[in-house]
Amino acid sequence: MAKITYYIQGMHCSSCESFIQRTVRNLKGVKKVNVSLTKSQIEIDAESNQSMPSLYKLNQLFNKDGYSFFEQKNTQG
Repeated sequence: MAKITYYIQGMHCSSCESFIQRTVRNLKGVKKVNVSLTKSQIEIDAESNQSMPSLYKLNQLFNKDGYSFFEQKNTQG
């Protein structure tokens, strides 16, 4: 089992939270997803490091919807 936390920019309501959680949970190999609007982050549990969605993949999936994913919290306004 592999676990990672990424930070998300662009969420502004609970619908954003639900949309991201549902989409990532449906990716192959993902076992558990927890998205936090207040922390602007996503925690992903996957079967292995190979099945963990990369930052590149997440940004590909969500950039068109206005969300960006980062390894570290973005402190810029």
